[in-house]
Amino acid sequence: MRFTIIFGLIMIILGLWLWLSRFGISFINFSRDWPVLLVILGAYIIYRRFRRKRKPVIKILDDIEKGKVSVEEAVERIKESRMRGRQG
Repeated sequence: MRFTIIFGLIMIILGLWLWLSRFGISFINFSRDWPVLLVILGAYIIYRRFRRKRKPVIKILDDIEKGKVSVEEAVERIKESRMRGRQG
């Protein structure tokens, strides 16, 4: 859901940028600078992908440090989270 909101905001900003550049108001020329948007969007997508994968593992490691789970249980949780990551 968060990605949908961010993607929607990006589309609104892109639309406003195109519309204002049509009237000569924009300080960035879309016809010259559009590849920058693709690079930024691609970097953001890659960042989100890696951040999402690491989150469960970091939580499991925190649980081990706090003594909430045993090492064996943590290994099983990590395996489960990886299996879920491959499915979805």
